[in-house]
Amino acid sequence: MSLDGDLEFIAKEIDKFLDLELEVSSDPESRLVQAMRYSSIGSGKKVRPYMVYASSYMFDVPLEKA
Repeated sequence: MSLDGDLEFIAKEIDKFLDLELEVSSDPESRLVQAMRYSSIGSGKKVRPYMVYASSYMFDVPLEKA
């Protein structure tokens, strides 16, 4: 894969993960969760998660554990 392809892959995987983890409910904290979703899902190229992904690949660590 290329760097662009890897970044795209990781961005999609992180967005899926955050979508599951940051579910909006009717709790009093729902506005905070909505703000967290807005700022984290779909924004940027996600370079930090890519570095974790690349490091886990280099050291043979399963992506789920990284």
